[in-house]
Amino acid sequence: GIDGYGSNGKWRFDYLISQYEVTQDRTASNVFVHEQSQQVMQLTAGKAVAKLIGSKRLYLNGGFRYTDLDYQVASDAVRYRHNESWLDMVAGIKFDMPLTRELILHANADIAFGSADTSHTASLALNYRINKSLSVMVKGEYMDLEYENKSLNSLDKNDNPNWFDISTSGGSIGLQVVKIW
Repeated sequence: GIDGYGSNGKWRFDYLISQYEVTQDRTASNVFVHEQSQQVMQLTAGKAVAKLIGSKRLYLNGGFRYTDLDYQVASDAVRYRHNESWLDMVAGIKFDMPLTRELILHANADIAFGSADTSHTASLALNYRINKSLSVMVKGEYMDLEYENKSLNSLDKNDNPNWFDISTSGGSIGLQVVKIW
């Protein structure tokens, strides 16, 4: 994915475009989940609300998160593919704490509301700044998502009501190259 931010110390703008792909063969009552992909796009803006000793900054931020989920379920007799997407508003806090001139600790927590029943993330990252506009970051992130679409007013091609429910949570650890504008 692509992840980055720009900041002048008073304002901070973050962007994220990521894609997750999972392929697995899991048996549960002769149902096999073969593939799932999720794309997330997020744009937030934040204002520094506290500047602490040592250039530490606390930002309140808000913006939008677009999620697109595509999955395929198959059994011995049937194959079903479904795509669902939604837009949520995001609000949260970000905390930046320089440890040295090149090393910065970032902490983030946010909650999204709107279409998703529950959607929140928390992350902790260690950012090594190579130069003014490029850094390498080790990031740990936890996400919790619950989304349900009860579109009983719309029917699929076989006149069955559309119903979609997802509940997932988990963490990830990754290495990122970050372009700083």
